[in-house]
Amino acid sequence: MTGRNLNPSFMLMGDIGNGAGTAIWGAVSAGAGYVLTYALAGVSTLMGCLFHGVYWTKRK
Repeated sequence: MTGRNLNPSFMLMGDIGNGAGTAIWGAVSAGAGYVLTYALAGVSTLMGCLFHGVYWTKRK
């Protein structure tokens, strides 16, 4: 496969991933309410930041 063929595939997978994430958070919001949705979004953001910090600290 050439590089020319990989770019559209990469973009398609990114679009599918963004749509799936939105659908999951929408289902959580509809089922649990906005307070829990924002709490889960905050926890996932915090976990991502912590993972990022630990990863780059160990990598240096």
